[in-house]
Amino acid sequence: MNVLSKLNDYGFRSEFKTSLLCLLFVVPAFNAHAIDVAVVESSGGGYGGGAAVVAQLNDDTHFDFTATLVDPSGVDSAAELASYDVVVLGGSGPGIDPIWTTAMANALKVFVESGGGVLMTGWGHWNSLSGGLTNAAPAAILDTFVPGDIDNTYSYSCCVPDTAIILTNLDHPITQDLPAYIPYGDGCCLEYNRHPLQPGDVSLGVPSNPAFFGPGHALIYRENIGAGNGRSVYLGALHLASVSDHILLQSKLRSGPGDQLLEQALAWLAPPVVADDDPIDTDDDSVDTDADGDGVLDGADLCADTVIPDVAASKGLNPNHWALTADGNGFDFDTVLKGKGKGPNRSYTIEDTAGCSCEQIIAEQGLGDGHSKHGCSISAMDDWVDVVNMP
Repeated sequence: MNVLSKLNDYGFRSEFKTSLLCLLFVVPAFNAHAIDVAVVESSGGGYGGGAAVVAQLNDDTHFDFTATLVDPSGVDSAAELASYDVVVLGGSGPGIDPIWTTAMANALKVFVESGGGVLMTGWGHWNSLSGGLTNAAPAAILDTFVPGDIDNTYSYSCCVPDTAIILTNLDHPITQDLPAYIPYGDGCCLEYNRHPLQPGDVSLGVPSNPAFFGPGHALIYRENIGAGNGRSVYLGALHLASVSDHILLQSKLRSGPGDQLLEQALAWLAPPVVADDDPIDTDDDSVDTDADGDGVLDGADLCADTVIPDVAASKGLNPNHWALTADGNGFDFDTVLKGKGKGPNRSYTIEDTAGCSCEQIIAEQGLGDGHSKHGCSISAMDDWVDVVNMP
């Protein structure tokens, strides 16, 4: 049963339902943010693949992304990379020399080792050593943290019918909820890495037609890189490829399973957001306020202006009924025993009720006068605690 249906079943007032849903869902959103992605146009622009990826990600099909097109000079320092969670690399295609730089590669190495994420897409391996070893120096640096082996000798593309990635593990966050077969179209290209897996590399997918060049891996990840536990992924799909040279490939890259696979890879690569334990905090980000003095900090308090002792149980507590009488610990709900009984085998604190007294629980649940006169029944308390502590 979902939260809203429980609230409806228990008859909570609409104002309270809004407050509770905000506490359960909106407060964590203070710490949520779009995943900031730098898409590096490795060819220097003009081939369309980078711009297409930026538009694809900013469309926010499965996750919330803010993508920006940059050239290598836009991600060649720590200051520039501080604006991003993930960086996407790749190539435009054979015969189009990329312009990666050593400064970019060195900065990305530090970025990943400090907790960032890098995605290498198809043609990245092919182009890493193209054009008379144009990128030999940066490729050697990228090879230290990108999965696979960035070496043209061991990286092949297949331009064969029924091109696809066959996912070999559907339990990983990158691949979950996806079909095992990710098609990219007849006659289209898919790069994959034929080199044996490197230490720390884990394969999640293989090419559908490896017969011509031999077996290899089209989806590989590596994690726990450096002291910051960074991550990297190699995805052989040609997301940054020249749009004009790969017209038939575009729809499979930008929508459907191909799009979902790209987005899930980027979401996994993004550093986790550390939740703020004090969503309504003071300037020193350490201590919340407790405006009504009920022992529950305002960020977790569903009931404002709680009064202790509780004005409920005006005619005295009945056995197995509860109120904040302040006879003992003012933040613990009290009850009375019936005869020589052992008690109801229950206990409740104001933290259990999210800062709400019996009087406030009665008002929010619309309970009858019996509760006002003799305290909240066990069922009323259990229902309330069940809902406000719903995972």
